[in-house]
Amino acid sequence: MINYLISFTLCSALLYAVYALLLQNKVIYGFNRFYLLFSICFSLVVPLVTVEQAVPAAQNMIKEQVANFKDDMLTVIEGTSPQTEVKPKTNYGIYACVCIYILIATCLLVKFAVNMLKLTRLIKANERIAYNKSTLVLINDSIAPHSFLNYIFLNKDDYYSGRISNDILKHEQAHISQRHSIDILWIELLQAISWFNPVLILYRRAIRLNHEFLADAAVLRQKGDVKAYQHLLLHQFSQTNGLAIASSFNYSNTKKRLIMMTMNTSKGASVIARGTAFAVLTGAFMLFCQKTQAFQQVEVQPVKQKSETRKHPEKQENKSTKPIHLRFSKYHHTKEGVSEELLNEYAAIASKYKSLPIDRNKLSATISDDKARMEKIFRQMSIEQQYAQKIGFMFPSPKIGKKAPTSAQFSSWKNSKMYGVWINDRHVNNSVLDDYKAADFNLVFVSRLMPNAINYKNYKYQVDLMTVDAYQEYLNKPQPEYLMYYSYRPVTIPSLNPAVTFPKPRKSQL
Repeated sequence: MINYLISFTLCSALLYAVYALLLQNKVIYGFNRFYLLFSICFSLVVPLVTVEQAVPAAQNMIKEQVANFKDDMLTVIEGTSPQTEVKPKTNYGIYACVCIYILIATCLLVKFAVNMLKLTRLIKANERIAYNKSTLVLINDSIAPHSFLNYIFLNKDDYYSGRISNDILKHEQAHISQRHSIDILWIELLQAISWFNPVLILYRRAIRLNHEFLADAAVLRQKGDVKAYQHLLLHQFSQTNGLAIASSFNYSNTKKRLIMMTMNTSKGASVIARGTAFAVLTGAFMLFCQKTQAFQQVEVQPVKQKSETRKHPEKQENKSTKPIHLRFSKYHHTKEGVSEELLNEYAAIASKYKSLPIDRNKLSATISDDKARMEKIFRQMSIEQQYAQKIGFMFPSPKIGKKAPTSAQFSSWKNSKMYGVWINDRHVNNSVLDDYKAADFNLVFVSRLMPNAINYKNYKYQVDLMTVDAYQEYLNKPQPEYLMYYSYRPVTIPSLNPAVTFPKPRKSQL
């Protein structure tokens, strides 16, 4: 959330700077109105947009992915580390900030509602006259002409005595016909809700001033006499302002309005200014949107070990045309394999456990004898026979080296629509990351969910994190001699990575 607020403020500041430098002195009032309103909406939305960037996977990432198959491929029955409960730290500072924000926003919204109520009472309490698709509200107080929604507020004595110029009414009707009140309501509400963004004050002033430029231009298109209209504007300058929420003829930037009435902007300058503004909008999108990294799959070609083949010619003969699971080829096996009788015995034992996975601790305690017998038969099988089994045995993965996340990666994982987060094998809410920093973790693994995954509709990537203490416990935990797995579907790796090494098999008597 904090990252969003910062991005919203910085993006709005950048786009306003473009307006102040390139657009505000150009006689392109209609485009300027669109740009100011669009810039605010753009700044609100862009920090929520996620853009995926393809990044080639590094070699060490490939090693980790090969050594750490997830449970959607294999269910490891024995040797997994116990789940560690994560107790998030309570950050009272965040709660205090939220309370302060709500308090100030509520006060500003109440003030806005009070102004609206004043206008409503003012309309109901005074005389109203229909005038050219609008309504004149005649007030006894001394006020300058101003408009809001479909109403023009005038001093009653000035109106009946004929002291209200037609040009003044045309100016206020221009505000009404161009629906300037909607812009004012939008920026007033947004400023109340986003009071923490000081740039909105500048936007509010710029929008109001641009409204006056638009209304002045509408009058001058009909009147044509610039000097007479400027004198009228100066005469009205001494009058009292209306309510702050309304569009007033006597706006405080009268001098700026007088200057802009005599200015012209060439077509070439207008095109350059608009083109530059759109270019900056494109750059701002790429700068402030959320970026995620999608790792490309890199195929690692096997390296032919000619010298090893000459030393062990029997390995050449054992090669199968079938794709072989990496762990099968590294577990105990024989060239000859086992008899059909032993294969049937192995299958009979394995058939008892077709309902896997079940509770792993209970499973390990109840099938110890079956497991010992199956492991004894499995290590005597050939590679092809091992490959055909759904329940089998493999060496545990080598300990994974320390891999801490970067600050940028850690920040992006707070996006719950893109990432699901696990800390020490426990699924947690993404907001829990606010209580941590990148240096609190010594191991990270990011995997992309397949479209048919259960949680694919919730997020696209799974992030597994291990805290410093949990990683140290993981390193200190002794490795079992072997692991038992259950394969839900055939798992193949067309090309083996020779850089991945496993512990040398222990000698044991069959």
